[in-house]
Amino acid sequence: MTLTEQGRAYYQGAVQWLEQLRQFEGGVIGAGQAPSGVIHVSMPHTLAYHKVIPHLTDFYRRYPDIQLTLNLANHAIDPIEAQVDCVVRIGALMNDTLIARSLGTLERITCASPDYLQRHGTPTHPNALRRDHQMIHVVSPQSGKPFIHQLLRQDERVTLDGDWRFAVNDANAALHAARAGLGVVTTYHFLAEEALRRGELVPILPDWQCEPAAVHIAWPENRHLASKVRYFIDWIRELFNR
Repeated sequence: MTLTEQGRAYYQGAVQWLEQLRQFEGGVIGAGQAPSGVIHVSMPHTLAYHKVIPHLTDFYRRYPDIQLTLNLANHAIDPIEAQVDCVVRIGALMNDTLIARSLGTLERITCASPDYLQRHGTPTHPNALRRDHQMIHVVSPQSGKPFIHQLLRQDERVTLDGDWRFAVNDANAALHAARAGLGVVTTYHFLAEEALRRGELVPILPDWQCEPAAVHIAWPENRHLASKVRYFIDWIRELFNR
């Protein structure tokens, strides 16, 4: 069975109405009453594992009666269809029906394992990565194509579109591939921090910078935002600005 345009519009309206009703139910805070109820949040795996979950004890110390459900997804989702209260996303937001608040930016770093650099040499210019090295890419969950980064130094800009050996749709897996010596990876600094500290990865081209990635938390513009969700939004904005 296929819905007509009118049927699809009716369905979307009904879904939005039910979502608004769900927001009003539960989590309503009376005078002097602590926030409570279930919050549904979607965010990428890497942010959940490395940025949010390690600090959730602080959130629960403040709001012990709130229950949090994380929907881990690296691809963009429709918050209403997925029945989540808000989404945390890296990169540009493609949905103009969302209200978004910035969580800041994520710095990127280009690095490789000591073993790989011993075998292939340490590049002194990004052009060497295009000629003499193997790149590790993260595949976009939207397009299915690898993300291609650019390195910048003053007025110079070099696109890292050379040979690649390994591509995967998860940043954690790409980092593990770099630690295993499969090639050079450009990744988030917070993700590589521990491997860099242990000497499992070595930063290369320190004079060159990769543009940071923007991070936002967003929710549908036509949805009533329950108080419990506002508490989470305020907390995660504070977390990312520490």
